[in-house]
Amino acid sequence: MHLHTCGVKPAFLTTTDGRADIDTYGLAGNVRFIYPLGRFEPYLGGGIGFYRTTLEVQQAFLGFLPSEIRKSDSGVGLQLLAGMEYHFGEKGNSVGLQYRKLKLDASFGPEVQGKVNVGGDFIFLTFRRSF
Repeated sequence: MHLHTCGVKPAFLTTTDGRADIDTYGLAGNVRFIYPLGRFEPYLGGGIGFYRTTLEVQQAFLGFLPSEIRKSDSGVGLQLLAGMEYHFGEKGNSVGLQYRKLKLDASFGPEVQGKVNVGGDFIFLTFRRSF
C-alpha cells in the first residue's frame, strides 16, 4: 500500500516511509446457492465476517531515530463469491475455482485520514476430499 494514497501525516521533523504493511485476519461464514449440472456445480454466494486489521508504518525522527506507527481496527466485512466445482471419483472428491470479493474498510486514527479499503479480490483453487 502506498501511504500517499491514504494520507499518513508525519509528525514535525519526522519522515514517514512511503510504504506500509497491512495484515488482516478474520472469521467469516458464507452461504452458497448451488446449481448442480451432473459432476459440475456452479454456485453464487455471499457472507459476512468479523475482521481485525493492523497497519504498520516506519518513521524516522530527524532522519536517524527509527520508530513505528502501529494502528489496528476491527470491523465487519462482506463477501461475494462465485465459482464452480467438478466432482470426481466415488468418495466425493472435487476440484474447484472460486472468485471472492471482500468489502472491508478500516480506520486507523488521526495518522491516516478517512477509511482505508483493506478488502480485495481473491481467486482460490480448491480441492475437497470426503472420507
